[in-house]
Amino acid sequence: MAVDTQWTGTPSWWNCFGRTLATALFGVAAVVSLFTQFEYKEAAAAILLLVALVFFLSACWSKYSNRFTVSGRSVSATYGLLSQETHEIDVQDIQDLVLRQSLMGRIFNYGTIEFSSAGRDAAEVILPAFRTQDRSRSW
Repeated sequence: MAVDTQWTGTPSWWNCFGRTLATALFGVAAVVSLFTQFEYKEAAAAILLLVALVFFLSACWSKYSNRFTVSGRSVSATYGLLSQETHEIDVQDIQDLVLRQSLMGRIFNYGTIEFSSAGRDAAEVILPAFRTQDRSRSW
């Protein structure tokens, strides 16, 4: 980690919401299948738990294999655990910053942040499902 690092993090769990929900649903289905009269209920429960485990490991891999760093001089995204790919853009070269939020993102205060530099058609550094700063609200 560089000395001038101001923030480092991983994607929000909201980025893995679908896989986390699938994990819970398959886990519940495994438990429910044990209370049925099905002849092979133990095998069905084991298969459903295995599928739930695959979804859970996929969500964890997605969350922990992507790392993001913001420093005083650059913004970077590193993808991968075993083999890695790093995208970096100098702060002085940033021409465009886009925050994309769905309706759920607006409700739960998260969104995808995209950084672009001049001469590029697409964003160079993307921070998916990044939790935005808590806003002070006057109620």
